[in-house]
Amino acid sequence: MNAYLRNVFAGTTIAKSATCGAACITFLAAVCTFTAGATPELAWRIGMRYLAADPALRAEMENVRLVVGQATYVGPLVILGTANWEKDWYFRNHGPVSYDPAIYPGQYPRQPWRWWYLLKNRLDGRTCWAYAESSDGIHWTKPILHPGGNALTPEPNNIVQHPTGYLNPRPDAPATERYLRVFSHSDDPAFHRLYAQTSPDGVNFAPPVLVFEEPTSRAYALDGGNQIYWDAAEGNYVLTVRYWYDASGNPSPGSGMNSYRGGATKRSPTIVGLLSAPLEYNLKPNVLYGPITDNCDDIYTTNIVAYHGQFIATPNIFHAPRDNYGKSSSDLRGVSGPVYPQFLYSRDSKTWHADPETRGASLIDLARHNGRFEEEGDMIFTEPIVERDRRIWFFYSYRDFPHNSHGGKDEKTRTMTTHIAQMRIDGFMAVANQPGGIGTWTTPAMAVPANAELRLNVLVGAGGSVRVEMLEPNGSPIPGYTAKDCAPIRKGDYLAAVPSWRGSRSLKGVSGRSAKIRFILSDASLYSFEFARVRGW
Repeated sequence: MNAYLRNVFAGTTIAKSATCGAACITFLAAVCTFTAGATPELAWRIGMRYLAADPALRAEMENVRLVVGQATYVGPLVILGTANWEKDWYFRNHGPVSYDPAIYPGQYPRQPWRWWYLLKNRLDGRTCWAYAESSDGIHWTKPILHPGGNALTPEPNNIVQHPTGYLNPRPDAPATERYLRVFSHSDDPAFHRLYAQTSPDGVNFAPPVLVFEEPTSRAYALDGGNQIYWDAAEGNYVLTVRYWYDASGNPSPGSGMNSYRGGATKRSPTIVGLLSAPLEYNLKPNVLYGPITDNCDDIYTTNIVAYHGQFIATPNIFHAPRDNYGKSSSDLRGVSGPVYPQFLYSRDSKTWHADPETRGASLIDLARHNGRFEEEGDMIFTEPIVERDRRIWFFYSYRDFPHNSHGGKDEKTRTMTTHIAQMRIDGFMAVANQPGGIGTWTTPAMAVPANAELRLNVLVGAGGSVRVEMLEPNGSPIPGYTAKDCAPIRKGDYLAAVPSWRGSRSLKGVSGRSAKIRFILSDASLYSFEFARVRGW
């Protein structure tokens, strides 16, 4: 990301209402000052997914609204009770779901979708990990790994010795490090410690490497979902950990009940180097305050993934009421509340953004499992998400009682189920016109690439349309690329709709020029756009 856009992104609030406010004028002044003479650095990139979720792209907004995407429910991930040995076991926790086309001779899997999950015995409290696989991600089987039974049951079963990790997010990772596993273990009474392991196949793991530790005075700093992802622009692994903040969003050394828990990161080109890397306090919970008022939000898992040149996060947030069941604001122990995933966006994986009017919105339909979710629900994403078959896959667990409370249910009768939901590619957020009106979204000005066409990820209603025009940096329409020249994109659900001007899809007339893009929306929701290389132009 160039320095200009990084500064705009980090320090500017952008108006998204029917008219462009003072904050939007501040943004425009910066754009016009810089883009009077465009440089090659400020250029639209071929193949980059430009998301509606990126606030730096929303320079001017007229009569539009932001809409958080919502995944479509597909069905349960795996149903327990289909084997006799499972009757006394219930879901205790989930592990990450991975799509891995590699087949390992003589070992599981035999199918490319893989999932490991934790079970607990209702009778004696023992736990075990089990394994499931799938050819399509929807229909899952539990292969028999022990035909003659094992120490936990004499019956055939799919129990494994230990949990696995997730696919290494680094595309060029060595074959010996195809999988990663991150786990906390307090092997010293004075410290909480976090370890990482690598594996070639998700079954056989190398010795653990210490990557983070904290004194026990910072209790529970590492008890949430910890993860490693890859920042290709920096060439670094990024370790995310759960960390304490005070009410102002500053790092807090204590574990007082008025604190908030968010995410901190370490960066290193190697996994081994993460231990010595400095800690960055960058995923602050005060970015995420949602519709539940007077709360003390905690980020339980960060769920950060690199996404086509940028980063998205679907952190699971515990909305802990400050005063619940008679507890005071200085004593939150034992309070209960809902947990559910929200959405954050980042250009550089350091500065994170949630739009004020969409904070607290869930990517999953919370009422799908419980109409009183805020009082009785607990939903956790597995991490990371999977992008496959032109869809984004979410795998999550659901419990029918709030966090920190069993809702009057005994441990032996409590339920946790696991589920699948899917979303369109880039469907995290859309810019849509206000109902019944025509809205416009105008981007900053950057140089248009050569030999490229513009493609839109857009949903257009029955009577709707989308037109696109190219503008000079001062906002004047460029002849030949005006809204009148553009053929309307009519009703349909498009992942790559290509606008045309006077019958041509070519951008040759504006190639290399600094130009803004204006999208004119009528009964339409625009999720993203990109420039794609076209040979022969």
